[in-house]
Amino acid sequence: MFTDVKKGILSDMATIIMGQSPDGKTYNDTGDGMAFYQGKTEFGDLYIREATTWTTAPSRIAIANDVLMSVRAPVGSTNIATEECCIGRGLAAIRPIEEKTTTMFIIYAMRVIEDTIANMGVGSTFKAINKDQVHKLPIPLANIELQNQFVELAEQSDKSK
Repeated sequence: MFTDVKKGILSDMATIIMGQSPDGKTYNDTGDGMAFYQGKTEFGDLYIREATTWTTAPSRIAIANDVLMSVRAPVGSTNIATEECCIGRGLAAIRPIEEKTTTMFIIYAMRVIEDTIANMGVGSTFKAINKDQVHKLPIPLANIELQNQFVELAEQSDKSK
């Protein structure tokens, strides 16, 4: 589908926000503060599930419709944020640049290369990828019309699973 489309890197089409964990003393399980996600534990099929941890001192924030990517073991899994939330070191938020792409294109494009992303992880204790690696992830620089066609095909494939 993208054979004649110029290839670029993720940061050409999105803003990347790497997670940073707030002070552990600010965590709670009572819903006080902002939802806090540290990794893929609460990932659903496509959208993140309800938080089980909150923080009263959020450090790095994702907003609704950001693509969340696991950057620490397991590397490469993706989900979509449903609300403003704090993200810890195990996640990156990928915020589509509105005039260039959409949330759905980003998530499905990243899912196509999920195994490649997972294999980029390095580390002896647990695999991880860094900010530069996330910024440089390959992505087709397709026009919105072609992106939407790709998303339609990907959604049909998801429904048939």
